[in-house]
Amino acid sequence: MKVNEIITQKILDQLEKGVVPWHKPWTVSSPMNLVSKKSYRGINVILLSLEGKSSPYWATFKQVSDLGGKVKKGASGAIIIYYTKLEILDEAELIKNIPLLRYYRVFNMDDCEGLESKIPPTLSRVITPIEECERVIEGYEDKPPVLLSNYAAYAPRLDQIYMPSMADFISPESYYQVLFHEMIHSTGNPKRANREGFDRDLFPRFGSEDYSKEELVAEIGSVFLYSHVGIEAPFLNSVAYIKGWMKRLKEDSNLVISAASKAQKAFEYILKVEEYSQIKEAVNV
Repeated sequence: MKVNEIITQKILDQLEKGVVPWHKPWTVSSPMNLVSKKSYRGINVILLSLEGKSSPYWATFKQVSDLGGKVKKGASGAIIIYYTKLEILDEAELIKNIPLLRYYRVFNMDDCEGLESKIPPTLSRVITPIEECERVIEGYEDKPPVLLSNYAAYAPRLDQIYMPSMADFISPESYYQVLFHEMIHSTGNPKRANREGFDRDLFPRFGSEDYSKEELVAEIGSVFLYSHVGIEAPFLNSVAYIKGWMKRLKEDSNLVISAASKAQKAFEYILKVEEYSQIKEAVNV
Protein backbone atom coordinates (compact mmCIF):
# COMPACT_ATOMS: atom_id res chain seq x y z
CA MET A 1 0.00 0.00 0.00
CA LYS A 2 1.31 3.47 -0.91
CA VAL A 3 1.99 6.05 1.79
CA ASN A 4 -0.91 8.30 0.78
CA GLU A 5 -3.23 5.29 0.86
CA ILE A 6 -2.03 4.34 4.36
CA ILE A 7 -2.72 7.86 5.67
CA THR A 8 -6.08 8.07 3.93
CA GLN A 9 -7.11 4.72 5.38
CA LYS A 10 -6.27 5.97 8.90
CA ILE A 11 -8.55 8.96 8.30
CA LEU A 12 -11.28 6.74 6.85
CA ASP A 13 -11.08 4.47 9.91
CA GLN A 14 -11.84 7.49 12.10
CA LEU A 15 -14.73 8.58 9.87
CA GLU A 16 -16.16 5.05 10.11
CA LYS A 17 -16.29 5.57 13.88
CA GLY A 18 -18.14 8.87 13.46
CA VAL A 19 -15.03 10.93 14.26
CA VAL A 20 -14.00 13.72 11.86
CA PRO A 21 -10.21 13.84 12.41
CA TRP A 22 -9.70 17.43 11.27
CA HIS A 23 -12.33 18.59 13.79
CA LYS A 24 -10.42 17.16 16.74
CA PRO A 25 -8.09 19.86 18.08
CA TRP A 26 -5.15 18.91 20.23
CA THR A 27 -5.63 19.25 23.98
CA VAL A 28 -1.98 19.99 24.77
CA SER A 29 0.62 22.09 23.01
CA SER A 30 1.01 21.46 19.30
CA PRO A 31 2.97 18.19 18.82
CA MET A 32 6.70 18.70 18.38
CA ASN A 33 9.93 16.73 18.12
CA LEU A 34 11.74 16.31 21.44
CA VAL A 35 15.20 16.83 19.93
CA SER A 36 14.69 19.63 17.42
CA LYS A 37 11.82 21.29 19.36
CA LYS A 38 10.20 21.98 15.99
CA SER A 39 6.44 21.58 15.73
CA TYR A 40 5.05 19.08 13.27
CA ARG A 41 3.02 20.52 10.40
CA GLY A 42 0.10 19.74 8.12
CA ILE A 43 -1.36 16.24 8.15
CA ASN A 44 1.17 15.20 10.82
CA VAL A 45 -0.56 17.47 13.36
CA ILE A 46 -3.84 15.65 12.73
CA LEU A 47 -2.27 12.19 12.79
CA LEU A 48 -0.46 12.80 16.08
CA SER A 49 -3.40 14.51 17.77
CA LEU A 50 -5.52 11.43 17.06
CA GLU A 51 -3.20 9.36 19.26
CA GLY A 52 -4.63 11.01 22.37
CA LYS A 53 -1.32 11.39 24.20
CA SER A 54 -0.82 13.80 27.07
CA SER A 55 2.73 14.82 26.16
CA PRO A 56 3.34 17.10 23.16
CA TYR A 57 6.82 15.59 22.63
CA TRP A 58 7.64 12.87 20.12
CA ALA A 59 10.87 11.23 18.92
CA THR A 60 12.06 8.48 16.62
CA PHE A 61 13.25 5.17 18.07
CA LYS A 62 16.86 6.17 17.34
CA GLN A 63 16.44 9.58 18.99
CA VAL A 64 15.04 7.93 22.10
CA SER A 65 17.98 5.50 22.20
CA ASP A 66 20.57 8.22 21.54
CA LEU A 67 19.18 10.19 24.50
CA GLY A 68 19.61 7.15 26.76
CA GLY A 69 15.94 6.25 26.95
CA LYS A 70 13.83 3.23 26.02
CA VAL A 71 10.56 2.75 24.21
CA LYS A 72 8.13 0.82 26.43
CA LYS A 73 7.36 -2.73 25.38
CA GLY A 74 4.30 -2.94 23.15
CA ALA A 75 4.38 0.67 21.99
CA SER A 76 3.80 0.85 18.25
CA GLY A 77 4.40 4.54 17.64
CA ALA A 78 2.61 6.82 15.22
CA ILE A 79 3.13 7.35 11.51
CA ILE A 80 4.23 10.75 10.22
CA ILE A 81 5.09 11.66 6.65
CA TYR A 82 7.71 13.72 4.91
CA TYR A 83 8.78 14.50 1.37
CA THR A 84 12.12 13.72 -0.18
CA LYS A 85 13.34 14.46 -3.70
CA LEU A 86 13.95 11.80 -6.29
CA GLU A 87 16.24 12.65 -9.18
CA ILE A 88 15.23 11.23 -12.57
CA LEU A 89 16.21 11.83 -16.18
CA ASP A 90 13.43 13.23 -18.34
CA GLU A 91 12.96 12.58 -22.06
CA ALA A 92 15.59 15.22 -22.88
CA GLU A 93 17.99 13.46 -20.48
CA LEU A 94 17.89 16.41 -18.11
CA ILE A 95 17.89 15.85 -14.35
CA LYS A 96 14.46 16.46 -12.86
CA ASN A 97 13.53 16.42 -9.17
CA ILE A 98 10.17 14.94 -8.24
CA PRO A 99 8.70 14.85 -4.71
CA LEU A 100 8.54 11.40 -3.12
CA LEU A 101 6.30 10.75 -0.14
CA ARG A 102 7.83 8.73 2.71
CA TYR A 103 6.85 7.90 6.27
CA TYR A 104 8.43 6.82 9.53
CA ARG A 105 7.31 6.24 13.10
CA VAL A 106 7.69 8.43 16.15
CA PHE A 107 6.99 7.63 19.78
CA ASN A 108 5.31 9.83 22.34
CA MET A 109 7.05 10.45 25.65
CA ASP A 110 4.08 8.75 27.34
CA ASP A 111 5.41 5.55 25.76
CA CYS A 112 9.06 6.06 26.69
CA GLU A 113 11.06 5.74 29.89
CA GLY A 114 14.39 7.00 31.14
CA LEU A 115 13.99 10.43 29.56
CA GLU A 116 12.34 12.29 32.40
CA SER A 117 15.27 14.71 32.76
CA LYS A 118 15.30 15.39 29.00
CA ILE A 119 11.64 16.35 28.66
CA PRO A 120 10.90 20.07 29.15
CA PRO A 121 7.97 20.83 31.44
CA THR A 122 4.73 21.37 29.56
CA LEU A 123 3.76 24.97 30.19
CA SER A 124 0.08 25.71 30.44
CA ARG A 125 -0.95 28.84 28.58
CA VAL A 126 -3.46 31.11 30.25
CA ILE A 127 -5.84 31.70 27.37
CA THR A 128 -8.78 34.03 27.07
CA PRO A 129 -10.27 32.65 23.83
CA ILE A 130 -12.19 35.75 22.74
CA GLU A 131 -9.24 38.05 23.26
CA GLU A 132 -7.01 35.57 21.41
CA CYS A 133 -9.48 35.44 18.53
CA GLU A 134 -9.48 39.21 18.20
CA ARG A 135 -5.68 39.22 18.33
CA VAL A 136 -5.55 36.75 15.41
CA ILE A 137 -7.98 38.84 13.37
CA GLU A 138 -6.09 42.05 14.13
CA GLY A 139 -2.81 40.39 13.19
CA TYR A 140 -4.10 39.33 9.75
CA GLU A 141 -2.67 42.47 8.19
CA ASP A 142 -3.93 42.28 4.60
CA LYS A 143 -7.27 40.66 5.41
CA PRO A 144 -10.35 41.48 3.33
CA PRO A 145 -13.13 43.62 4.83
CA VAL A 146 -15.76 41.77 6.89
CA LEU A 147 -19.27 42.95 5.98
CA LEU A 148 -22.51 42.30 7.85
CA SER A 149 -24.80 39.84 6.10
CA ASN A 150 -27.42 37.17 6.76
CA TYR A 151 -25.02 34.44 5.57
CA ALA A 152 -21.34 33.55 5.91
CA ALA A 153 -19.14 33.46 2.82
CA TYR A 154 -15.98 34.70 1.17
CA ALA A 155 -16.46 36.43 -2.19
CA PRO A 156 -13.13 36.03 -4.04
CA ARG A 157 -13.90 38.37 -6.95
CA LEU A 158 -14.81 41.21 -4.59
CA ASP A 159 -12.33 40.05 -1.96
CA GLN A 160 -14.84 40.45 0.85
CA ILE A 161 -15.99 38.29 3.76
CA TYR A 162 -19.69 38.26 4.67
CA MET A 163 -20.71 37.36 8.21
CA PRO A 164 -23.91 37.49 10.29
CA SER A 165 -23.80 39.38 13.54
CA MET A 166 -22.17 37.62 16.49
CA ALA A 167 -25.56 37.80 18.22
CA ASP A 168 -26.95 35.42 15.57
CA PHE A 169 -24.62 32.63 16.70
CA ILE A 170 -25.11 30.32 19.67
CA SER A 171 -21.87 31.60 21.21
CA PRO A 172 -18.98 33.97 20.45
CA GLU A 173 -16.76 30.93 19.94
CA SER A 174 -19.01 29.58 17.17
CA TYR A 175 -18.91 33.00 15.48
CA TYR A 176 -15.11 32.98 15.40
CA GLN A 177 -15.02 29.40 14.12
CA VAL A 178 -17.05 30.41 11.08
CA LEU A 179 -15.08 33.63 10.58
CA PHE A 180 -11.79 31.70 10.73
CA HIS A 181 -13.14 29.35 8.04
CA GLU A 182 -13.82 32.28 5.71
CA MET A 183 -10.46 33.86 6.57
CA ILE A 184 -8.68 30.67 5.49
CA HIS A 185 -10.55 30.82 2.17
CA SER A 186 -9.35 34.40 1.69
CA THR A 187 -5.67 33.45 2.00
CA GLY A 188 -5.91 31.63 -1.32
CA ASN A 189 -6.27 34.94 -3.14
CA PRO A 190 -3.34 35.59 -5.53
CA LYS A 191 -2.41 38.75 -3.63
CA ARG A 192 -1.95 36.75 -0.43
CA ALA A 193 -0.77 33.14 -0.20
CA ASN A 194 -1.77 32.51 -3.83
CA ARG A 195 -2.98 28.97 -3.18
CA GLU A 196 -2.47 26.53 -6.02
CA GLY A 197 -5.71 26.00 -7.93
CA PHE A 198 -7.32 29.14 -6.47
CA ASP A 199 -8.85 31.42 -9.11
CA ARG A 200 -10.76 34.44 -7.81
CA ASP A 201 -12.63 34.77 -11.12
CA LEU A 202 -13.47 31.08 -11.35
CA PHE A 203 -14.06 30.20 -7.69
CA PRO A 204 -15.04 26.51 -7.38
CA ARG A 205 -18.69 25.87 -8.13
CA PHE A 206 -20.66 24.47 -5.18
CA GLY A 207 -20.54 20.67 -5.18
CA SER A 208 -17.66 20.43 -7.66
CA GLU A 209 -14.45 18.50 -7.05
CA ASP A 210 -12.44 21.73 -6.70
CA TYR A 211 -15.04 23.05 -4.26
CA SER A 212 -14.56 20.00 -2.04
CA LYS A 213 -10.79 20.50 -2.08
CA GLU A 214 -11.05 24.17 -1.13
CA GLU A 215 -13.64 23.44 1.57
CA LEU A 216 -11.39 20.85 3.19
CA VAL A 217 -8.51 23.36 3.21
CA ALA A 218 -10.76 25.90 4.95
CA GLU A 219 -12.08 23.34 7.46
CA ILE A 220 -8.64 22.10 8.49
CA GLY A 221 -7.15 25.60 8.51
CA SER A 222 -9.91 26.92 10.75
CA VAL A 223 -9.31 24.03 13.18
CA PHE A 224 -5.62 24.99 13.31
CA LEU A 225 -6.63 28.58 14.11
CA TYR A 226 -9.24 27.88 16.78
CA SER A 227 -7.02 25.28 18.43
CA HIS A 228 -4.31 27.96 18.51
CA VAL A 229 -6.62 30.34 20.38
CA GLY A 230 -7.92 27.66 22.77
CA ILE A 231 -11.43 27.04 21.45
CA GLU A 232 -12.74 23.53 22.03
CA ALA A 233 -16.31 23.67 20.78
CA PRO A 234 -17.98 20.42 19.69
CA PHE A 235 -19.09 19.84 16.12
CA LEU A 236 -22.37 18.19 15.20
CA ASN A 237 -21.31 15.90 12.39
CA SER A 238 -24.25 14.52 10.47
CA VAL A 239 -24.20 11.08 8.87
CA ALA A 240 -24.52 12.71 5.44
CA TYR A 241 -21.55 14.98 6.15
CA ILE A 242 -19.32 12.07 7.16
CA LYS A 243 -20.43 9.88 4.27
CA GLY A 244 -19.76 12.73 1.86
CA TRP A 245 -16.14 13.07 2.97
CA MET A 246 -15.64 9.31 3.01
CA LYS A 247 -16.74 9.16 -0.63
CA ARG A 248 -14.35 11.95 -1.66
CA LEU A 249 -11.39 10.47 0.23
CA LYS A 250 -11.94 7.07 -1.36
CA GLU A 251 -11.94 8.73 -4.77
CA ASP A 252 -8.76 10.73 -4.10
CA SER A 253 -6.16 9.30 -1.71
CA ASN A 254 -4.11 12.53 -1.92
CA LEU A 255 -6.99 14.81 -0.89
CA VAL A 256 -6.53 15.03 2.88
CA ILE A 257 -2.71 15.22 2.74
CA SER A 258 -2.80 18.00 0.16
CA ALA A 259 -5.54 19.91 1.99
CA ALA A 260 -3.70 19.74 5.32
CA SER A 261 -0.52 21.05 3.70
CA LYS A 262 -2.35 24.01 2.15
CA ALA A 263 -4.25 24.63 5.39
CA GLN A 264 -0.96 24.78 7.31
CA LYS A 265 0.39 27.39 4.90
CA ALA A 266 -2.81 29.45 5.21
CA PHE A 267 -2.62 29.22 9.01
CA GLU A 268 0.99 30.36 8.99
CA TYR A 269 0.22 33.18 6.57
CA ILE A 270 -2.48 34.62 8.86
CA LEU A 271 -0.26 34.33 11.94
CA LYS A 272 2.78 35.72 10.08
CA VAL A 273 4.96 32.72 10.92
CA GLU A 274 8.57 33.77 10.25
CA GLU A 275 9.33 30.79 8.05
CA TYR A 276 6.43 31.55 5.70
CA SER A 277 8.70 33.03 3.04
CA GLN A 278 10.44 29.65 2.87
CA ILE A 279 7.17 27.76 3.00
CA LYS A 280 5.94 29.50 -0.16
CA GLU A 281 8.85 27.94 -2.02
CA ALA A 282 8.15 24.45 -0.70
CA VAL A 283 6.57 21.72 -2.76
CA ASN A 284 2.77 22.05 -2.90
CA VAL A 285 1.56 18.59 -1.98
